[in-house]
Amino acid sequence: IVIWVLLKGSPFLKAGTAWFFLTLAPTSSFLPLNDLAVEHRVYLPMSLGLCLIAGQCVAGMAQLRRLKVLLVLMVAMGGLTTARNRVWLNEMTLWQDAMEKSPHSPRPYNNVGKAYYERNDIEGSMAFFRKSINLSFEFVDAHYILASVYMDLKRFQDAEEEYRVTIR
Repeated sequence: IVIWVLLKGSPFLKAGTAWFFLTLAPTSSFLPLNDLAVEHRVYLPMSLGLCLIAGQCVAGMAQLRRLKVLLVLMVAMGGLTTARNRVWLNEMTLWQDAMEKSPHSPRPYNNVGKAYYERNDIEGSMAFFRKSINLSFEFVDAHYILASVYMDLKRFQDAEEEYRVTIR
């Protein structure tokens, strides 16, 4: 796509593509990151880039039709942004959303468990840590935090067992 844009694209498409890659580069998004929630790294690169590309797409339309299309796009994108912002409201809503979208991944369950633990809901947190461990016994984070929960509960035998699993 980039080669096609450079060879045959309009100045708007070239500027939008250049903006995308120039603003994406400093965020290290070209390198694999061990982080589930890195979507925020593409918000700035996509902002002007997509505006320029959308501008090029509607440039050939009649003015009234262009305004209608842009108005529909603005309302739709505003609604999507509002919905996404609700997900990012706090750690609990973010990881619950991730849990719904990735029900077989242990990490969201572990992080929801941590959010419950930070709210002093020990029993609630333990259920999520156990679910995380059931999904992937090798997921060390859940074993380690569950061991810490057992320590808080003075269940030293269970804590030792979880710490040993963590070490292994």
